[in-house]
Amino acid sequence: MSNTKTQQVQLGSVEILPSGESFVLGLVASDQQVHRMELPSWTIHQLMRVLPRLDAALLQARQQITSDLVAYPVTRWSVERTGASSGVALSVRDDRRVESAYLFEGDDARALHAAFGEALAPQAEPVRIVELRAVPSSAAA
Repeated sequence: MSNTKTQQVQLGSVEILPSGESFVLGLVASDQQVHRMELPSWTIHQLMRVLPRLDAALLQARQQITSDLVAYPVTRWSVERTGASSGVALSVRDDRRVESAYLFEGDDARALHAAFGEALAPQAEPVRIVELRAVPSSAAA
C-alpha cells in the first residue's frame, strides 16, 4: 500500500446498480481521470456508521473543538405515526441537508418526550441521554 498514489478528488457521484445488490462510487480526480469503485450494498451500513464519526473528527480538527459531541442545527423535522403500531417516526434534516430518520416504539417515544420536557424546563440541569430503553410499567413503579 505504501506505493499507492493518492488522488485529490474534485467531484463525486453515487450510482445504484439495477440489481440493488451494489452501488458505484464515481470519483473525478484533479487530473480529470474518472475512478469508479463498485461496492456491495451491505457496505452502506458500515459507511453510515463511520461517516458521522469521520465528519465530527474532521470538524474537531479544523475548528480545534475538544467536545466529543458535535451537533448540527436542525432545519426541518417531522414526526409521524407508524401504521398500526404505537411507534412514531422522527425525521430530521440539518443545515448541511443531511437527513436522518428514526423509529421510536411507544415507550421510547414517551421517554424521549419526557426527556425533552425535562431539558426544556426552566433552570433545568443539562440532560444527557445515553440510551433509550423501554421499561416495563411494573418496573417503573
